Amino acid sequence: MASLAGPSAAGVAAPQPLQIEVTPVVGEVVSGGLVELEGDRLVLEQAPGVRQPLPLREVRRIAVTPAPAVSGDTLVGLTDGSRLATESLAVVAATATAGLPGGPFEFPAAGLHWVAWSTDEAERPPQPPAWLGELPQQPDGDIVVIRRDEGWQFIACGIIEVSEGEVVVLLEDERIPVKRSKLAGLCWLRGNLSPDADPEPAAGEILLGLAGGSLRCRSISRAADTEGWRVELTAAAAAAILPEDSLASIDYAFGRQVDLTRRRPAAATVTPFFGGLAADEQLRRFFEPRPVAGAAGPGLLVRPRTEMIWTIPEGSRTFRATLQPGPVAAAATAVSVAVDGVERFRGEFGGTAAETPTSLPIEVDLTGGRQLRLLVDFARRLPADDPAAGMPLLGGPVLLVDPLIER
Repeated sequence: MASLAGPSAAGVAAPQPLQIEVTPVVGEVVSGGLVELEGDRLVLEQAPGVRQPLPLREVRRIAVTPAPAVSGDTLVGLTDGSRLATESLAVVAATATAGLPGGPFEFPAAGLHWVAWSTDEAERPPQPPAWLGELPQQPDGDIVVIRRDEGWQFIACGIIEVSEGEVVVLLEDERIPVKRSKLAGLCWLRGNLSPDADPEPAAGEILLGLAGGSLRCRSISRAADTEGWRVELTAAAAAAILPEDSLASIDYAFGRQVDLTRRRPAAATVTPFFGGLAADEQLRRFFEPRPVAGAAGPGLLVRPRTEMIWTIPEGSRTFRATLQPGPVAAAATAVSVAVDGVERFRGEFGGTAAETPTSLPIEVDLTGGRQLRLLVDFARRLPADDPAAGMPLLGGPVLLVDPLIER
């Protein structure tokens, strides 16, 4: 007798788990299907029926394979520095909805800071607009950015509602609909917070890589046999569900490290060797330490007679960096790293080629420390018969590659 129940369960293919690559803190990358991401662990299926639990404290990064494709012409900035590349944005009452490649993403509208609509079809993902740096410093309210033939115009008002076709604003107690096509963007008044701010991550903060953007959060989880990611946002201190196919990566190291190329030191002293000429602003700025980008990663270029001091964040464990000689090293240069006044590392570059290493790793214990001090100075004058003895003060810049404080 024929069955009316339809195809048997045996004929239905089981859904395939999301494929990921896991980069551990120590060891090789492992890959497999994500079974669940809950609490303080993830479970990875490396073969049918073979499951491996991994503690999250041992995970540096998770990457989804393949990563989602970039789409959309709208860039949304949140108050915590997150950037969402979206296909659309709607704001109704206290809820914002961003159209991500994987579906709609709802979150509290209080986390919105600005939105920019790009007209450049070749610009994918969309980039932060130039008008962000030209906004009024102390606006009277929210800002509507109107496109003009040359540049843009800023109008202070209250932003009430945003939809695909129009933006409703409150101006002089009157609700006014404005065609979205006339606008370059919007900016909500958020106290003294700068719209182009990129705050340093808090301890334990996680950075989610999205298609063409990023999202900061306090936690992310995904239960077995469910779709979507539950995230605790930092922008609005609220929970939200991120669509399944919108996530590209999870960076757990983001809140475990402090990037010193981005953190302003508590104090910095530069004493160029040319005496009274140090009063010249351009010369003085030339000798100041500055962030640089290189093939080995971000770094700080520091010249001799420079002292930099950072306050060590609570819970910090280690200072790490790789020290490399600068492009010119006619004079020997010494680099000293001290914690609370006690020198923990000393290295030298310069002199003869045989004496100069190509790089020096720095690893300094910061446990319980309050102050990290970096000193770069000339190590010694060269012997009189050295060809460079006539210019002992002209060389010696050093490069600190990936200077990080690990929490």
